[in-house]
Amino acid sequence: MVSTGAGNVGSDPQGVDGGNLGNGAGPGSQEQGGYQVGGELEGDQLPNGPDGDDGGSDSSEDSDWGPMLDYLLGPCMRIMMLPSPHPEDYDLDLWCVSVAPQQIARILGPMAVLTLSYHQLAVQDHKDHEKYLHLAGGGCTVRIHPSFKDAVLKLLWERFHIIAHPSTKQLILTKGSPACTVAMLAEVMVQIGVEHMRLASYGMKCPYQLVEEDLGSCVPRCLTLHQKKNHFDVGFTYYPYHGTEQFQEEILLAKYPDGIARSQSDSYPLLLELGEGFGSVSLVPDHEAIKRLKCYSSLAHSLKATSQKDMKSPPTTVVTWNQRLKSLIEKRATMGLKDCAEICGLRFEATVWARTANEAQQIVHWSGYPHPRAYSHSPAHPNLEIPQAHDNRKEISMQQKQAILDS
Repeated sequence: MVSTGAGNVGSDPQGVDGGNLGNGAGPGSQEQGGYQVGGELEGDQLPNGPDGDDGGSDSSEDSDWGPMLDYLLGPCMRIMMLPSPHPEDYDLDLWCVSVAPQQIARILGPMAVLTLSYHQLAVQDHKDHEKYLHLAGGGCTVRIHPSFKDAVLKLLWERFHIIAHPSTKQLILTKGSPACTVAMLAEVMVQIGVEHMRLASYGMKCPYQLVEEDLGSCVPRCLTLHQKKNHFDVGFTYYPYHGTEQFQEEILLAKYPDGIARSQSDSYPLLLELGEGFGSVSLVPDHEAIKRLKCYSSLAHSLKATSQKDMKSPPTTVVTWNQRLKSLIEKRATMGLKDCAEICGLRFEATVWARTANEAQQIVHWSGYPHPRAYSHSPAHPNLEIPQAHDNRKEISMQQKQAILDS
């Protein structure tokens, strides 16, 4: 379902110059660096390395097999033969969970400073929480039911003498930006009777070995039903064979194959129309727990690190088109590319409905989706190695039914 373009990066890489992005303007043409992922390839037809392994073992570093394999197979097959990540290799890029007020100090730290919300952030969440009040921000976005708005402001003054003027907008707390600690806010929440707080954070790509708290776990019984609305983005970025002789300075780009209708996607569109169709591929799998899959180049991360200005909406006139080209040249200069490897990665990411962060990690790992090999199939030749269900979701469903009966 994904087509990639791979362009070589030299001392003066052409992969980021507007007119020749990644040499991948023509998917399917080897002369232009475009390759169709999948095609005639099947999950069980991948060639093995010299020792009968998957081509990703360390033994290939000490032989001539790697360069020969690159010559014979090209970028597509080299990517398909990458070793699968281990569970601890994944990172957490987004979490959105329901917790009790007593839990936020354990997650964020009691002395962390939160700024009371004076504007409404764009938070992707379950439809039941779309109309929640934006309470505070800092280590994460904190939201509660809007019926508590007046009580929060009143008690902040009475208990801590925090002066906060209510916003005229229903889903925003204040007009200014006063601050308080997590412990102070938690005390207010408990005293006014808030049982359920919605916390969300995104964009950190935190390795799982550093996720000390199993986010979403240990909630009171009254929040059991809210757990099914927790969701997480779990991902992994490949830098194919980086650190070995097999590493190639190639920009890997993702694109829908020709003739495939695009799904609605709110993921980052690499260079917009300037990217000639390459950017983020967003797919909706037939899976009980995984809501969405994304694939995009690490070039997108490098561009966003310069500035996200002028990159969120397409140019509509000749003037804005020229402005975008100028902006792209400035971004290219800012990037500098001291290490070309940073734009030679390919990221896979899954949005998962799960009770906890650890459960989300398990679901993604067992699904097999965060590997290019998962997309080496077509309707006529499905990849049967990819499961379409997950036992944990059945377990959750049974617990939810029991909770309903008990209540």
